[in-house]
Amino acid sequence: MEYHLEPKFKKGDYVLATKYSDGDPRDHFVVGYFRDMTWHGRFNVIDDEGDLFRHNGFRRMERIPKQIGLTLIKEMDKIENSGIGVWDYLKIIKERDNY
Repeated sequence: MEYHLEPKFKKGDYVLATKYSDGDPRDHFVVGYFRDMTWHGRFNVIDDEGDLFRHNGFRRMERIPKQIGLTLIKEMDKIENSGIGVWDYLKIIKERDNY
């Protein structure tokens, strides 16, 4: 099966990715590097060692600056327990930290 990458994502982009599009903080979400697409059109994201975070891919992904990624990692426990969607939390961080 052949697939085509969206032009806005390139291998190695630093990203935030969520298991489902809604970004529920109780579902799997990660900060890492875009590798490629799965055979069924999801995003493969890897860690610093090149290992996949989730072998079935992520449904939603957005490129982010390193500083936002570091903030997300630092606040991961807070995000998981906030009840606020990951994508909404990203907006809060951007506004709060003037990105």
